[in-house]
Amino acid sequence: MNIFKLFFWNKLPLPYKLFLVYTPLIIIPVISGSFYLTSKFNESNRNTVTEYSEELLELISGKIDDRMSVFEDISFQLLWVPEIQRFLQNPPVSPYENVELKASISNRVDAITAGKEKKSIKAVVLISDTDRLVIGEDDKNKYFDDDPSFVQIALSKKGRVEWFLPQTFTSSSLKFDAFRLARVVRNEKLQNIGLLYLVLDTKIISDFFKETKLGEDVKWQMQTATGEEIVKSSTDIKRDTGKEPIMISHTLNHFRWLASVYLPLNDLYKTIDQMNQLTLWIALFFLLIGLLATYILAIDIIVPLRRLKNNMKQGIKGVAPSSLRKFTGTKELVELNDTFISVMYEIQQLILEVVKNQSLKRNAEIKALQNQLSPHFLYNALNSIRWMAMLQNQHNIKEMIDSLSQLLTYSMRKMDELVPIHEELSALNDYINIQKVGQQNFQFNVDMHHDLRNIRVLKFLIQPLIENSLVHGLAQINCTGKINVTIYKKDLYLMIHVIDNGCGISPDKLEEIVNRLNGKDGKEPTKHIGLRNVHERIQLHYGQISGLSIDSAVDKGTRVTITLPWEGTTR
Repeated sequence: MNIFKLFFWNKLPLPYKLFLVYTPLIIIPVISGSFYLTSKFNESNRNTVTEYSEELLELISGKIDDRMSVFEDISFQLLWVPEIQRFLQNPPVSPYENVELKASISNRVDAITAGKEKKSIKAVVLISDTDRLVIGEDDKNKYFDDDPSFVQIALSKKGRVEWFLPQTFTSSSLKFDAFRLARVVRNEKLQNIGLLYLVLDTKIISDFFKETKLGEDVKWQMQTATGEEIVKSSTDIKRDTGKEPIMISHTLNHFRWLASVYLPLNDLYKTIDQMNQLTLWIALFFLLIGLLATYILAIDIIVPLRRLKNNMKQGIKGVAPSSLRKFTGTKELVELNDTFISVMYEIQQLILEVVKNQSLKRNAEIKALQNQLSPHFLYNALNSIRWMAMLQNQHNIKEMIDSLSQLLTYSMRKMDELVPIHEELSALNDYINIQKVGQQNFQFNVDMHHDLRNIRVLKFLIQPLIENSLVHGLAQINCTGKINVTIYKKDLYLMIHVIDNGCGISPDKLEEIVNRLNGKDGKEPTKHIGLRNVHERIQLHYGQISGLSIDSAVDKGTRVTITLPWEGTTR
């Protein structure tokens, strides 16, 4: 065992080790025994082999016929799948419908091609006038379906199936030989609406020959009626002097293809007795090797497996990944153990991230609550002031109190609650009415299409931005201030712009604000808390693809943009 470790044994993958161990136990005895056994067969055995092979080839040909017919039936079933007809005739308008339709087609194709034939179907390809859909693996050259002759031949069949001879294709850096089985797709009015073809691995033929008992040295091939080669084996015939191989041919009934088998006679003329004697000695010799190999594999596999099992038990119990043991042994088990430890590190990191996100969410909620007033006490006090204003006919004070009461009632609901955007804008108008009492010199406008009024957003999403514009933007200008809120849909996002004509922000100050907004300065924020609060709430609820962005120039005003995923606002 130390000798194996000293050289290369521990570095070899398990399949190589099994090959090195069991090759002398299985392959060498079989080949050697077959060579000596068949060397003494007389010429009469030739006829027996020929008859047997003819029957076997006829059986293979029948199976190939049946299997090729199965693929034709599959292609015929696909012609009338409603989703395929729809894809070829009426392509979807929106990307979402297009993705949904293609997924539905893929599910239908999987259902029809389910079974052992599915492994032989590399791809199902649909071609319309405007689109091309591949279910399965695509070729880097698109299976050459842009060749005019390919389309012309398929169209000439008028809906009948056409088999194209195998070609070499490349998919995911893997080369393979495959047929293309093509049909023209027609609608109910028998009008051509597209092309459908299956890409079939040539193994649908070669597997039948490989699975038979013709022998390992047998050469076979399949040709068309005109002599064109379709598929063949890679085995070369070993010919002895004066002993030509037996050639057997059979024509497939359905496709009229010619299947041929070449049987070598090298192993038909050896002595069975000599083979039996040699086999006995070989069996005894390799029995000892097998016992030694079994012992080595037990040391190299069973022990590492036990250690891996112990590591997994420890990991499930919550032991830190740094405490899990590494070991030597079979390459695959060592890699599996390393992968398991890496996964445990990933799980540990994910747990830390979840805890961090929960902490951020709690902090954001606390900050939101800190920005609220004591609602119940203030509500009762405002109600008393309202009645006093009514008794003294101070209607402007009453209106201000009403706006503040409505705003307070709105704020008493949960901060993480989603509300229709028209309610958010209504509360925003109450806030504007209050601000205009103390600051009359500004205008406020909202531009939003009526269809968006029921879109749902977080509460108090826009109010902090308006407050920021009033305090930092419009307070320092001598002209009439303007604040415009624009809401619209862009692609897959809801865009909200808050634009003012205030004093603007210098580039250095803007960079500082953006860094604070994204938490890059590493400090607890003391300024622009409202902006930071809104930004964090958005990202915690909608994800990192959302948030705030700020554009500003000195003396030209500021624009703050809220970006929300459209799907998240329509739930």
